[in-house]
Amino acid sequence: MDTNTIAILLGFSDFSVTKIESSPLRLTIYGESNLADSICPNCLKKCNKVTSTSERIVRDRNILDKEVYLHLTSRQFYCQDCTRYFQEVFSFVSKQKNQTHRLEKYLYLCLKDSSFKEVAIRENILWDVLEYRDKEYLKAYFLSKGEVFCNGVEVFSCDMWEGFSNTAKEVFPNADVVIDRFHFFQHCNKVLDSIRKELRRKDDKNVHFKQIKWLLYKAWKDLTHKERRALLKAFRFSSTLRRVYFMKVELQNIFNTDLSKQEAKKLLDQWIEEAQKINHKALNRFINTFNSWKNDIINFFKDRCSNGIVEGINNKIKTLKRSGYGFRNFQNFRLRIIVKFI
Repeated sequence: MDTNTIAILLGFSDFSVTKIESSPLRLTIYGESNLADSICPNCLKKCNKVTSTSERIVRDRNILDKEVYLHLTSRQFYCQDCTRYFQEVFSFVSKQKNQTHRLEKYLYLCLKDSSFKEVAIRENILWDVLEYRDKEYLKAYFLSKGEVFCNGVEVFSCDMWEGFSNTAKEVFPNADVVIDRFHFFQHCNKVLDSIRKELRRKDDKNVHFKQIKWLLYKAWKDLTHKERRALLKAFRFSSTLRRVYFMKVELQNIFNTDLSKQEAKKLLDQWIEEAQKINHKALNRFINTFNSWKNDIINFFKDRCSNGIVEGINNKIKTLKRSGYGFRNFQNFRLRIIVKFI
């Protein structure tokens, strides 16, 4: 098919197709907005000053039984009135989502009359429950799916266990490995708790370091006035705790901002430079961990993937395991898990 035919089939008024790549199972469509400007989300004025571009991958509904992936050239605009940068918005996909509106609607309608398993099979979405998670077992499992499957994986999201990331890099040659942001921030929270415990040991009579563990884990914007007062009282006794907490808040803001991979790398390098000035052993360990996983962490800004859904599934599996008082037979346990999500 030519680009004009594909553009008509897509039916997006603000999208121009620039290139098409077709394989037996997939249709990859490259394109960009055909609008000259974009609306600033802050002042709602039109802006036409483009500062950079980045690629965004979005899944759309199948065409002729082929999976459709849109590779969008997304522009970053600069609003001179607000002096702020923002990413352009496409009419057919929500901000930071990786599937079009119509694909979301289609899947929702499918699930009204079918089980998750039936929809997964029909839409070629693989899910399974494995007995082991060591590298060789995982490698053999994925390779058994065939070369087409392994070459077709584009993003692999995992926690900071080398067995997962190393397996992905060996068996999925075209995939970006993305470290799950929530696991990453768990390490950051451990730094805060380590400092809090250290302060408690030095001054166990100071009540302000008590019962603030979970407050330190929360973002500043999510704290109530009472919770903020509790933290500010503790911060009066430790400038290190205060500095590290607000460094974490700054780090959260970076990950919550719609940035390109290059922009994120620049900001994260600046963040590390500032964090090193604090020179606390727990924070230094975190910085070393960050540097070890740096490229895979920054891949988040390219693909915006996380393990959020998987973590929710894991919690349900733990509940199932408790309700059964443990399972001695893995196959029985596996079937119970599958039935749970049908």
